[in-house]
Amino acid sequence: SYLIFTSEQLFDLAGQVKLINKHIELCANLNLQNLYDGGAGNFMLPALDENSSFNGNNFTISNFTFIEPNPIYTSVALFRGANSLDIDLGNFPIDGLNRGEIKNLKIDKMTISANSLYVAGISVAQQKNPITNVHILSGTIENHATTSQDGAVLAGIVGLLDVTSIISPDNILTNNFMFTANSTKNLTLKHSFAGDTTKDNYTGSLIGFLLIGKTNSNISVIIKNNFTDYATESDSYGTGLIGRTTMDLCDADPLVSEK
Repeated sequence: SYLIFTSEQLFDLAGQVKLINKHIELCANLNLQNLYDGGAGNFMLPALDENSSFNGNNFTISNFTFIEPNPIYTSVALFRGANSLDIDLGNFPIDGLNRGEIKNLKIDKMTISANSLYVAGISVAQQKNPITNVHILSGTIENHATTSQDGAVLAGIVGLLDVTSIISPDNILTNNFMFTANSTKNLTLKHSFAGDTTKDNYTGSLIGFLLIGKTNSNISVIIKNNFTDYATESDSYGTGLIGRTTMDLCDADPLVSEK
């Protein structure tokens, strides 16, 4: 396990690409401004494999800042995800896959401004394990991609939530996927996509793109006790809690949403 007491320890953790069978515990409120004042550049936290986790213990990370006007990153978020394409993502292979649980974390004064296919506050793409009790208290997240093959994603919490990964190979439901007790407040989402306007762009205050299931799958997604208070400046497919879902690919009614 990693016990994080200082901003410097968090920054050192960011030097790793991926954590395997590791558990991170935040042990104090962190203000990252001292890192940037000391010359630190852009950084993101490493990917978590499905046996790893990040527990914020209800502490707050303040002033996370990531500004990159050039399209050199496929995806940007606090947790950067895997740095290579992952075939397990099915039809949505992207650079930014995270499989570890993220919970009990507060983020304040977040600033992200990127030129990427996927931009999100917490996790670019989430598989296997949920995000629970994570709250963005204030900030601005902007995606100003100028070109995109398939459209771009912008989200407050997670860009792509892929819940098909909890289906066993024979398409039997193994468990429900929970997305509970998350929130965004005083958050501004800006999606100034200026490329091919025939492409869909997905903006959601919590989830950009919810990938629910495949034909003949029988999966339930529980979205419960999530709250949002945000402003948006977006040319996008949707600007609610969820930008887009793939419910049309499922046989059953897979989405249960409770406020």
